[in-house]
Amino acid sequence: MHTLTCWLTSTCGQTKMTLMGPAMLSLIVVVIFLQVAAISYYLARAFVRAYRTRLLASDKVRRRIALSELGIREEGEQGRRLIVGFFHPYCNAGGGGERVLWTAIAYHQSSDPRAIIAVYSGDGVSKAVIVSQVRARFGISLDPMRIILVSLSKRVWVEDATWKRITLLGQSLGSIVLGHEALSKLVPDVFIDTMGYAFTFPLVKALTAGKVPVGAYVHYPTISSVMVERIRADAPHDRGWLRAMLAHVKHVYYLFVMEAYSLALRQADELMVNSSWTRSHVERLLRPFMQRDDDDDDEHVRLAERRLNDDFERAEAKMAPPSGDEQSRDPLKLDAPSLRHRKSHTTLYTAAEASTASPNEPVEHSPKSKATLVYPPCDTKALANLPLTDREVILLSVAQFRPEKMHRTQIVALKILFDNQPQFRSGQHAVKLIMAGSVRNDEDRARVDALRSLAKSLGVQDSVELVVNAPYPEIVKLYARASVGVNSMVDEHFGISVVEYMAAGLIPLVHASAGPFMDIVVPVENKATGWHAESAHDFAAKMYIILSMSDKDRLAMRRRARQHAIDTFSEANFEKGWQACWQRLQTGIDIH
Repeated sequence: MHTLTCWLTSTCGQTKMTLMGPAMLSLIVVVIFLQVAAISYYLARAFVRAYRTRLLASDKVRRRIALSELGIREEGEQGRRLIVGFFHPYCNAGGGGERVLWTAIAYHQSSDPRAIIAVYSGDGVSKAVIVSQVRARFGISLDPMRIILVSLSKRVWVEDATWKRITLLGQSLGSIVLGHEALSKLVPDVFIDTMGYAFTFPLVKALTAGKVPVGAYVHYPTISSVMVERIRADAPHDRGWLRAMLAHVKHVYYLFVMEAYSLALRQADELMVNSSWTRSHVERLLRPFMQRDDDDDDEHVRLAERRLNDDFERAEAKMAPPSGDEQSRDPLKLDAPSLRHRKSHTTLYTAAEASTASPNEPVEHSPKSKATLVYPPCDTKALANLPLTDREVILLSVAQFRPEKMHRTQIVALKILFDNQPQFRSGQHAVKLIMAGSVRNDEDRARVDALRSLAKSLGVQDSVELVVNAPYPEIVKLYARASVGVNSMVDEHFGISVVEYMAAGLIPLVHASAGPFMDIVVPVENKATGWHAESAHDFAAKMYIILSMSDKDRLAMRRRARQHAIDTFSEANFEKGWQACWQRLQTGIDIH
């Protein structure tokens, strides 16, 4: 230390070693740190380059084997086959996201006979089973001889159960592991994520030297600035320094994940979103960090409140909810927070955009964003043939049995309806609630059992029926019988089942938030196409309104709702929007 100090002193021409020594030492430490960082960066680049060369070289063999299993030999053909890779580890789940996946695949098969589809799946079932279930659930016919099913064994890395803590970050990093497994088994000519694993985008770019274009269909943002703001607002400010510090750490953690997610999203060459709510949040994430201020939130809250208050006024004319503070008195505490206190229930795009964008056309790129609005495909054509009259008094809920779907709210609402209007419990006007949906695992099955237990504990078990993993023809039969379609999820990013309700002739009753509120159940020529609610009490009140409407008014609303669904959310419109995005995406494909 003495020698180093003397050297520093002689070099700087200073005599105050005690003052200059630590300063210069700090400078040296900083310089060394920067040098180590630079060396690490270049070593990492060299490693990625070497690994990429090895990966792409070995992929030629894997590609040849995969195509040979389909009876295809590229050597004897004119031109290289185009392999379109769809990253969807839960492709057999049977939900709305899977309808998007398989409709897009069907489009590629019909528009390009030489295209080969690679589906990266972690479901552990055969291609034949998946293709059969797609036909049964969605009515979509596929050519299995032009589909490569790439089985993924590391899906556990993105499972909720794997990450009890730091779930967002853990699943994001896990998706990188899963994405690496996918590329190590087959590198496609274009990579399309249809499930929301944005952290795979930079991986694909790095391991293919940017030669594989990346596209994505975003159903909802993994994290948003609204979510981060909610974390900050919920932080305890008067419960001690330790809680405050932990809340601050949590806030910083969410900020870090959000910024990492933003950087990952920017690696996509083409981004599609399913609703204006999703688009507004994705567009904000695509902006630089300091340019994400929400300038128009207050105005949108006022617009949303005005529309929701119109609903309330119409409802109160028929049946007002119980007086008093309902949520504080509700022992189950299942009611959703009020819209008046939750800005996330509204979209963030401007009123001018909402009024000028045609619902039948994809919203093209704007100078400030790469996101394109493409409404997901819905089975409006077949469902529109169902009769609008002679319906049973059935409230139908079609949704996967996941916690965010808020099935419990529907059962509680039914209980409140019976308590306030007992004539609907039995007799000629008896109401039945049917919940139909798919289950993915043991947790979902346990959730179904819990719903049955809840119905029994509330004394409405005879009026509640749960239908699990029903094939699509059975769902269509339920659509033909039911009168009302219920969706109680808060911030449902879109809501394909709500569109199906409307096309099938059901009157929709949805939560006053996100896609169902802002895109789907919207007025047509200033006339309502359905109803919105927030709490279980609100849902009960709106159930009563719908059940008490005249036959003439009900029929008129059903017709408006059906026509809106047909005009806006058809498979043809989805394919038109997908085609426009695909044409831009394929300009970067190198298949030579």
